[in-house]
Amino acid sequence: GQVFVRFNSSHGFPVELRSDASILQLKEVVAQRLAVPADQLRVIFAGKELSNDLTLQVSLPG
Repeated sequence: GQVFVRFNSSHGFPVELRSDASILQLKEVVAQRLAVPADQLRVIFAGKELSNDLTLQVSLPG
């Protein structure tokens, strides 16, 4: 599925990942795109920081 990643409250881009991908995998993909270390990224959804071991399937409704 496609996840839209937004950063710095303005810029953003879609990321294509399997629905069973982990938050850590999402961070790794985004880190490559932004040329930053994955461990410096935080994933916030609905106001909560998501832990690396969650999957997109569990984290995103629908």
